[in-house]
This record gives sequence, C-alpha cells and structure tokens, in this order.
Amino acid sequence: MIKKLLLLIIFLTTCHISYSQWVRTNGPNGGNITSFASIGNTIFAGTSSAGSQGSRAGIFYSTNEGLNWIPGELSTCATYLIKVFGTNLYAATSDGVFLSSNNGLNWNFLGLNNQYFFDLLITPNNIFAATNSGIYLYSKNDTIWNSMNNGLTNLYIHSMTYNGTKLYAGTVNGFFISTNNGFNWIQTGNYLTSHNISSILFLDSSNYFVGTYDSCIFHTTNNGINWINNNNGIIGNYISFLLIDNNIIYSGVERNGVFCSSNFGLNWYSLSNDLSYKIVRTFYHLGNNYIVGSDEGI
Repeated sequence: MIKKLLLLIIFLTTCHISYSQWVRTNGPNGGNITSFASIGNTIFAGTSSAGSQGSRAGIFYSTNEGLNWIPGELSTCATYLIKVFGTNLYAATSDGVFLSSNNGLNWNFLGLNNQYFFDLLITPNNIFAATNSGIYLYSKNDTIWNSMNNGLTNLYIHSMTYNGTKLYAGTVNGFFISTNNGFNWIQTGNYLTSHNISSILFLDSSNYFVGTYDSCIFHTTNNGINWINNNNGIIGNYISFLLIDNNIIYSGVERNGVFCSSNFGLNWYSLSNDLSYKIVRTFYHLGNNYIVGSDEGI
C-alpha cells in the first residue's frame, strides 16, 4: 500500500530565493493525504487510506496551522476530496458526498455513492462532481444528482473550475468548456485533445493554466484558442496540482516534489531539494505555513 505523510514548510514569498526546510508534522501518521481545506483558523485534511502508525482514513483537523492533527467525525470511509463553500464543508468519499455545516462535527449524506471522485466544484446553487463516470450536477434546490456529459468525449473527468459564467473541465481527452451550466460541453484547444488534463488554474476569463499527466503545463492567454508549453525549470511531466497564492504559482510534479513560479509560469524553481520522497499530491497555505500531502514524505 502506498503511504503518505503530511509535511510542513515555511518559506519566503520570493519562492526561488529562500525557504526553510520541510519538517514532519505531529500526525496524521502516514496515510494517503488527498486534500486540504480550511474554515477560519481550522484546516482539514482528507485521507483515503490508513497510515503506517495506526492512523485511519477519513478527515483530520488542525487548529494550530498544521502542527498537530486530531481525528474528525467522518472516519468510516476513504476521503478523496474536501472543499469549503462559505461556512459549509463538503467531502467526497468512497461512500458518497457529505455536507457539514458545523466544522465537521456532524455530516449529512447528499448521495452519489459508488463513485471515484477526482474533483468537486461548489457554486452558489450547485455542486458538480468530477468522477470516473462523468460529471454529475447536484442542485441545492431539488437535491437530485443528474448526469451532465453531453459533448464530452471521455468520462474520466479529473478537474473542474468556473469563472461565474463558464464551466471548465479537464478530461483524459483534453479541455472542455460549458456556457450553459454543464448541459452541453465544447472541446477547446485542438492541441490539447491528445493530453490527459489533471488540473486547471484559472486566472481570468482568457488567461489560465492546465496541468497534464503526460506533458507538464500549458498556458493560454486567449481563452484556449492557443496554448504554450510553460515548463522551463520543471523536472517531470505528471502535474498533480496547480494553485496560486500571493501571485506565486505552485505546482506538484509526480516524483519530483513542489515547484513555484513568480513570473506566471515563465520560469519554475524547485522547493524540494531536501525532500527524500517527492510524490506530492496536495498543497495548502494557512497563516505562516505551507503544508503538503505527500507519499512517504520526509
């Protein structure tokens, strides 16, 4: 079984000049760390498998910026994703999607079990689930999950995002956009049709990045018409995440750790020279600390 540890890093905002070393936090002890989310000063970590030293799958939480972790209430199933919208916490698990409105103390089942979840997209009125059998829409008004796959050429949906008027989906067969709330999908960027999209980082209506499982990172400044391969300084091809914080873009690269760019993808710098095991899956910033969920870790 692949095992992951939770790691902690503190470094300066100019990513390629200086940062401090990675240190292991006080739990969870091993386990497959899949995602992070926070409400106020509480950060939540989702795990999809038990750890090597007695920890379990489910959700853990920390109230001291990731230094110590406490097991949460959702502990009977693997947790693939956790997301926050307002003060609500959502979890996509091996038993379906759950909602907590009191910081994880109690959970309500929303349905959609027997799925493998790659992403959850929460909007004011809807929840979109990206799964290995397509996209599902949950309307908060009628509480029903509906399949939303018209126009998609592959139902392995790895990532989703939106800008208020358009939905974006990354699939095994490239990049898709919907302008009618997911009822229809149109493929964009002919160059990307042969690429497996793993992650999407949206900057504005025409400017965004996509990470892939096979060819690193692509960048468009004209709403997906043309794409540029922005990989200068990155080692490896498999991108596990993309995110931006304080105008610095962070990327997880399979077996090569964390990279960052302070010039919007033109150059990338490694933050992982002291990582002994570099399969990093997820990354989060809270307060003065950055934390990652990694296979084995340090």
